[in-house]
Amino acid sequence: MTHQIKTPAHYSELFLNVERAKLELLKINEKIGSRRRAFFEDGISTPGPERSAMNAEQQRLEVLVQQLKLEALEARQAAREVKTRSFLEILIAKTKAAGLITLVDEAHAESLEAVDAFGLRQAYRMKGLA
Repeated sequence: MTHQIKTPAHYSELFLNVERAKLELLKINEKIGSRRRAFFEDGISTPGPERSAMNAEQQRLEVLVQQLKLEALEARQAAREVKTRSFLEILIAKTKAAGLITLVDEAHAESLEAVDAFGLRQAYRMKGLA
């Protein structure tokens, strides 16, 4: 997965937008629920077009919440991948600098064995698909 680097403010805004959308969804759910209670308890009916509009807004917000959650999860996954990759790069560089290149070579060979053990060597070698 290639992830476009964005500013920290973008991610803060993303997480705020998730919470805002969830709050709006709660509000519309509460409004729909209060209208249903009014109907069943007091016989007060909500006009069809208004009911349809509230249901459409509820569905729109449900989709928005899921889209924003997915974007947030993708951002979190990208951050974890960058952290892992940079950690490994730093660890390898420091190990080499300490004169322990054989350790790096051994770890590389063992990691390829792990790929083989899971039957993923062909997938590991694939290029140009993503």
